[in-house]
Amino acid sequence: MAAVINLTNGAIRVIANTKQPLHEAIDVSAFDSIDLLLSAYTLEGTSSPQAQVQILTGMQKDTEDGWVSAFAFATTTTAPTFTKDHITGLLRFVRWEVLNVSGTNPALTFALNGMARQGV
Repeated sequence: MAAVINLTNGAIRVIANTKQPLHEAIDVSAFDSIDLLLSAYTLEGTSSPQAQVQILTGMQKDTEDGWVSAFAFATTTTAPTFTKDHITGLLRFVRWEVLNVSGTNPALTFALNGMARQGV
C-alpha cells in the first residue's frame, strides 16, 4: 500500500534557517519508507545564495527534544531543481528543516511531496 505524502501544502518561501512547526509534523508510523521529491522552484539572492533541506524524524511532536536528521538533500545552489530520494529508518513523525541558508538576501521557494510506502 502507498499513500501520497505532502510535507508542504504547496510552495513554501524561507529567508533564513527554518523548521516546519511541530504541529505540522506528519505521522508515518504505518509506513516503512517514503519517496520524497524536493522541488526547489526559486533560489534568490546575490553572493552565491544556497540552502539545504533535510528531513527530521522523531517520536513525538510536543517539543523539539529528540528530533534527529533522517536525510539531507544536497545543498541547493541553483533553481529550479527537482531531486527525488528514498528514505528509510524513520521514527513515528517526519517534518522538514531548511538550514545553511546563506548569501545576500537569500530566499528559497520549495515544496516537498511524494509517496509513503509499506514493505519497501
